[in-house]
Amino acid sequence: MELFQNLSDDQTALIGCFAALVASGLLMSVSYYVGQWNQSDKVTTHRLPQRQADETRKNKAA
Repeated sequence: MELFQNLSDDQTALIGCFAALVASGLLMSVSYYVGQWNQSDKVTTHRLPQRQADETRKNKAA
């Protein structure tokens, strides 16, 4: 603790900002993995919406 008493205000602020960035990164990482674990039982697809075959035939005939 004596190390922190010898630091200037700017150095203490930099250490605090670094600690906040590390904490938020860890929280974001944990949130990502919990979300992946929570949705592992759901089926996810990345299909794009497509037109029905009847609509395309009507558009070509018109």
